[in-house]
Amino acid sequence: MLVCTLGLTFTTQLTFAQQSAAQNITVKGKVVDDRDGQGIPGITIVDNNRKVVGVTNENGDFSVNVPKGISLSFSMIGYTAVTRTFSEAQSSVVIRIKESSSQLSEVVVTALGIKREEKSLGYATTKLDSTSFTDAVSSNWTDALSGKVAGLNLVRNGGPAGSNKIILRGENNLTGDNEALIVIDGVVASSSARRTGGTGGGVYGTSGDIMPADFGSALNDLNPDDIESVNVLKGPGASALYGQRGANGAIIITTKGANKNRKKLGVTFTSNTAWEEVNRKPDIQQEYGQGQFGVSYFSYGASDDGASTNATSASWGAPFANGGNFFQYDPATKTRGLVRTPW
Repeated sequence: MLVCTLGLTFTTQLTFAQQSAAQNITVKGKVVDDRDGQGIPGITIVDNNRKVVGVTNENGDFSVNVPKGISLSFSMIGYTAVTRTFSEAQSSVVIRIKESSSQLSEVVVTALGIKREEKSLGYATTKLDSTSFTDAVSSNWTDALSGKVAGLNLVRNGGPAGSNKIILRGENNLTGDNEALIVIDGVVASSSARRTGGTGGGVYGTSGDIMPADFGSALNDLNPDDIESVNVLKGPGASALYGQRGANGAIIITTKGANKNRKKLGVTFTSNTAWEEVNRKPDIQQEYGQGQFGVSYFSYGASDDGASTNATSASWGAPFANGGNFFQYDPATKTRGLVRTPW
C-alpha cells in the first residue's frame, strides 16, 4: 500500500510539471530605438504583476521564458513604455520604442523669458506650478515659496500690506541689498521691496529720505490665480543676462495666457478670509509738529520766518501748545501759501 501511494504522488507531480512546462513559451527578440533603429541596452521587461522577467543586453537583445498569453511591458527612463502580448513562442521579435519628451525635455523659463530644456542648464533652478500657490491661499502668495525652494529665505513684514523680502542662498553684503530680482513675463518689476538701510544722513532720517521703510512691491499686486509657473534662478550664473541686478538670483514669474490646446471653458471660484489684530501700538507724541532741532516755526519752503522746515520726516518742530500762524502748503496753487494760516 505504501509503495502504491508514493508512486501515485510522484506521477501526479511529474504530470503537473510537464503541464507547466507546456504552458511556458520562450520569447526572443531585440529592442531598438524607433528613431535610428539602434539596439537599446538596459530595457526592463516586466509582466502583468510588475515582476521583472528580463533585461536587454548591451546590443538590445533579450530572451525570456514566460507563461503563454502573458503581456510584457518594455520600459526605461526617457522612453515611452511598450506593451505586447505573446500567445506563442517567438524568436525574432522587434520592439520599437520612442523617446519620451515629457521626461527628457521639461522646459523651464530662464533669463529674458528664454525657454530651455532643464537638462541643458548649467545652474540650479526650481520650477513651481500654479497649484503651489492656490491650494492654500495666503494673504501674501510669496509665503508659499517657503519650504518649497532650497536655499530660499523669506524675511516677512507684518501687516496686510507688508511685503516679503526674498533672499536666495543667504545674505551676501552688509547694506541689506540682498533681494532676488523679480521678473514678470520678461519685464523686470523690482527687487522685492525697497528696504535698503541708509548709509548716511542725520539722526532723524533726513538727508534724502533714506530710511529703510517698506514701500511694498509689485508682487503684492499679483493675483496667485493668474500665475502659471514660477522659476527660481539661483546665483549670478542663472541670471547673467540681467547684469548686476541679477547678482542675487532671480524670480521668473510667468502668468497664464491663451492656450490653443485648451478647448473648453473653466471657471474657478476661490475665497479667502484673514483676521489680523495689532499686538501693540507705538507711542505717538502729540506735542511737537514737523521740523527738527526744536525750531519755533514751520515754513513750507523759505519764507519771511526763515528757511524751509518741511523737508524732513522728524517731528521736533514748533510746539502745538504755542498755536501760531505759519506759511504752509496751499493746495490751490500747489506751492507755499502767501499768507500765514493757523498751525
